[in-house]
Amino acid sequence: KDNTTISFTLSQPAAVKLQIFNIKGQLVFEQMLAERASGKYQLDWDGKDSKGTRCAGGIYLYKIQSGRYSSGKKMILLR
Repeated sequence: KDNTTISFTLSQPAAVKLQIFNIKGQLVFEQMLAERASGKYQLDWDGKDSKGTRCAGGIYLYKIQSGRYSSGKKMILLR
């Protein structure tokens, strides 16, 4: 199972957008989530792009946007 768990906290209710980019900065996956209450959340990424194709192992960057809040981090997808 090639899942990566992304954790984040919302300080106030908001819709959430998750974007995952490859190391070249190309968008490989995007997911919009309906508004969530404030609190801690986890999202699982199955290592597939928006078309359902398995992404190669390597370094990826993710960005979470919620209202005026935005955060990004690096992650490694192991295959």
